[in-house]
Amino acid sequence: MELSIRTDSIELTDSLRDLVTRRIRLALNKFEGRIVDTFVYLMGLNSPKEDRNKLCLISVRVHGLGEMVVRETASTEGAALDRA
Repeated sequence: MELSIRTDSIELTDSLRDLVTRRIRLALNKFEGRIVDTFVYLMGLNSPKEDRNKLCLISVRVHGLGEMVVRETASTEGAALDRA
């Protein structure tokens, strides 16, 4: 399974990259033979006063099913990833 991670206005540190990789592999490991690729996008939203100012978008392309997308927001990158 190919995993791509992109960020916008969030620094992609080694620890954040490791967290995303571990969480995605744990969640999708049993479907690995069917998954073409996975894309994770983390972004800071322009609303610092709001409680949910981090966005996590996960896109998974699956053989025979097409693309599935999940979008969640939370107060931190890790929480948005966990919710997604």
